[in-house]
Amino acid sequence: MICYLSSKCFFFKEVTVAFALFLFFNKMDNNDTKNLKPDEYTKGLNREHIIRLTEESCKHFVEYTKAELKVTVEDCKLLENMNHITKEKYSQMNQMSQRIMGEISKLQNTYDQFDQFITQVDDIHQQSIKIENTIKALDEYSKHLENKLLANYSVSTSK
Repeated sequence: MICYLSSKCFFFKEVTVAFALFLFFNKMDNNDTKNLKPDEYTKGLNREHIIRLTEESCKHFVEYTKAELKVTVEDCKLLENMNHITKEKYSQMNQMSQRIMGEISKLQNTYDQFDQFITQVDDIHQQSIKIENTIKALDEYSKHLENKLLANYSVSTSK
């Protein structure tokens, strides 16, 4: 959108003329408009005055548009910077997760190696429980035999 800052601002001609009239009449107080003569009304509406107001409105519009574009460009730069930072953070997180996955793999391998030993320890524990139960049974049987032998010995000595 190109707007020449001169009397040849064709693109905004109708809009700026209406805007210029609006500005002109809004600059005057109500008391000023009552005191103006008909010639003074037309004086405010002459071509040079309208052209000047049109140029001013085009100038302000261009300044406003430039400012809006500048803000938009700055926002885009900020978003780009945020995207780069986010990309770096995700890259760091990816590297960290790769390291963690490697460590977990090592731990899994170590567990698999120890799993055989753990199974052997469990088997030994179960066998020791069985041996302990067998020892208790043998101990009770030996006490029973001892009591029986003592009972037979005391019967034979008392005769």
